[in-house]
Amino acid sequence: MKAHIVGGGFGGLAAAGYLIRNAGVSGEDITIYEADARMGGGFFLGGDAQSGYNLPGSVFDSEFRCTFDLLSAIPSKSDPAVSVKDEFFDFNTRRPFDDRARLIDGNGRILHGPRFGLSWRDGFHLARLALTPEARLEGRRIEEFFTPHFFASEFWLAYSTVMGSLPQHSAAELRRYLNRTLHMFPYISDMANIWRTRFDQYDTLIVPLVDWLLKRGVNMQNGTYVRDVGLAPIPDRITVDRLDCERNGAVTSVAVAPEDIVLLTFGSQAADMSVGSMTAPPPPQRAGRSWALWQRLAQARKEFGNPAAFFGEAHICDSHWVTFTVTTRGTEFLDEMATLTGSESGRGGLVSLIDSPWVLSLSVFHQPEIIDQPDGTYLWWGYGLFPERKGKFVQKRMDECTGAEILEEALRQLRFDNKFKAIMASSICIPCDMPYVNNIWMPRAHTDRPPPVPKGATNLGLVGQYVELSRDVAFTIEYSARAAWEAIHVLLKRGPAPPPVYQAQYDPKALFAALKVFVCPRSARPRGPASEEDRAMKLVRILSYGLAAFAGLYLLAAVVYAIPMIAGLIDDKMAVKFDRADPSIVADYRNGLTPGQRETFYHLSQGSEILPWPLLTAVDVADPASTKPFVENLERFGLMPDPARNDGLPVGLTVSSNPFTSA
Repeated sequence: MKAHIVGGGFGGLAAAGYLIRNAGVSGEDITIYEADARMGGGFFLGGDAQSGYNLPGSVFDSEFRCTFDLLSAIPSKSDPAVSVKDEFFDFNTRRPFDDRARLIDGNGRILHGPRFGLSWRDGFHLARLALTPEARLEGRRIEEFFTPHFFASEFWLAYSTVMGSLPQHSAAELRRYLNRTLHMFPYISDMANIWRTRFDQYDTLIVPLVDWLLKRGVNMQNGTYVRDVGLAPIPDRITVDRLDCERNGAVTSVAVAPEDIVLLTFGSQAADMSVGSMTAPPPPQRAGRSWALWQRLAQARKEFGNPAAFFGEAHICDSHWVTFTVTTRGTEFLDEMATLTGSESGRGGLVSLIDSPWVLSLSVFHQPEIIDQPDGTYLWWGYGLFPERKGKFVQKRMDECTGAEILEEALRQLRFDNKFKAIMASSICIPCDMPYVNNIWMPRAHTDRPPPVPKGATNLGLVGQYVELSRDVAFTIEYSARAAWEAIHVLLKRGPAPPPVYQAQYDPKALFAALKVFVCPRSARPRGPASEEDRAMKLVRILSYGLAAFAGLYLLAAVVYAIPMIAGLIDDKMAVKFDRADPSIVADYRNGLTPGQRETFYHLSQGSEILPWPLLTAVDVADPASTKPFVENLERFGLMPDPARNDGLPVGLTVSSNPFTSA
């Protein structure tokens, strides 16, 4: 069996890893076809320290189960003695984000308040959407479920600038995000449980995985564009029999046997990406090559979904970002950001300028960001959520601006006027136009994305961001990894199934933390230094909680007393009452036993020693109303008296000797 993987992004590379590890396929029988000059897809690393770097942006969390399952076996590039997963967990545990200024308004003020600005009504609308069955949300937009107040809240501004959601986007996708990422809700402002890579994503994820695959003999064909996939003429079946490839201008066909498998990447969020420079804007690219194959297959077979729901000129206004990477030789920008935000440099997370027309978001990397980054060189990154708008200080659309113009707009928005010239002189800003990076949020029908293995497919699986995976959220590395694992498991029926998707709405800890934000509004993170008023209110709350706890315990004690009193189990003196045995209602069924046998059976020792006999007979009378000694008054506990005995013991108790102690 041969495996052909079309697309060398993380999903395609992960598919090769799962084939080797889970399905036992030899690396020499796996070929990856990648149209670009090197593997990586959306996890790219462009430029250098002299001309300026170009980096992507992405976020991670600890519940990327398929991803970290794979990366646990891949040695890190920076330290081969540890795995990529261990490096991930160690770095984010030691250096978590501590964003003290997640949102900044046009006056330079940090926006942060109780409940992240959400009202109880907003919370109700969020819960309603999260609980609505996804089938009822097909084609519906987020703006249909919320008021204008919600879209002006701190929560929405912070959430949308991290996740990319806009009011006109898919309500179904937001529902998935709410349920999948509920555990992030209390941290949406300080980003404490949003993870990042120790170094850039290409060096952290792609290079180690490529090295691991090459050592196992995987064939990697860079610069090879798969133009078409041939399907055998078999009714009600989808069986690939050839791949038509273009490389260096030459077109060749690769035969695919029925027992072989093909794993095909459909589309890319990095489609039609273009890169500018400090002096030139990114040239518009609208080739559509990355989804052309998907379009051809979908036109022939409805099982392949609908690429027009995500790609095409009409969608660009709702999916378009311009990112930029700044390489600087001075510390002026880093120092100014630390002063403005109050966050340690490299731990501040994302800072969004909410009143800027482009809605700029900026992030200072932990330095060095690149493994071989030269000393004295520093990197930071940003993007614009609305690149079609004109800037405030640079009166141009963001996607028409040079790197210098984007950097100027950002510095003016931040009011770094005193350091403006120094920062401009020491920095190189590389803009990157990404017209489809946010298109996974487009409103869609359930059938617009095909499943990892289309109906009727015998040797074809689909990977990437544009397949339909129940419950999981796209725009993540996890989505690509899960799609690959699922396709391989369904096609080959080898190895374990993918682990279940983490659903935070079923996690009691996540639910409690989210509810706490509403019930205790001032618990919303980050919590700044407490004022005198805050400390006074805290003391009042502590006293209130103490009084409430005392009242609750008092009420509990009253209930504990009242229930048995009502049931008649205790009297008004708190003395426990038991039903006494009534010899008159005791029936004698004989059972064929003689009186002597019955008497022996009533007091037959079973070997369980309860109390020494001298101790029991020395106990005083416990019932003031009785004149009998304690040992002769045991029927008040419901035991049956035995008139035939002269020691007062009821039926079921006896006196015996221990042969070992002679007692």
